[in-house]
Amino acid sequence: MKTSMKTFAIAAFACAGMAAASVPALADSRYDHDYREDRRDHRDDRIDYRLDQLDRQIDRGARHGNLSRREEYRLRAELRDLERLSHQFERSGRGIDGREMQILNRRTQDLSRAVAYNSRDYNGRRY
Repeated sequence: MKTSMKTFAIAAFACAGMAAASVPALADSRYDHDYREDRRDHRDDRIDYRLDQLDRQIDRGARHGNLSRREEYRLRAELRDLERLSHQFERSGRGIDGREMQILNRRTQDLSRAVAYNSRDYNGRRY
C-alpha cells in the first residue's frame, strides 16, 4: 500500500511539474505571432489569383480566336516571366515586401492591359 501511494505521489508531482513548466510557454506564444506574415501571405495569394486570372483570359482569347498565335505566345511568355519573378520574391525568405508588391502590381496591370488590348485589336482584320 505504501509503494502504491509513493508511486501515485511521484506521478502527481511529475504531472504538476510538467503543467507548471508549460504555462510560461503558452503565455509567451501569443506574443510570438507576427501579423505581418499574415498580410504577406494574403498578398501572395492575391498575386497568384491575378496571375491565374490572366492565364484564363489568355486561354479564352486564344480559344475564341481573339488572340493570334503570335500574341498568345508573347503574352504567355510575359506571364511566365511574371510568375517567375513572383516566385523569386517569395523564395527570398521574408515574403513579398512593399516595393516588390508594387513591382508585381505594376507588371500584372501592364500585362492585363496588353491582354485586353490584344483581345480587341481584331488581329489586323477590318470588320
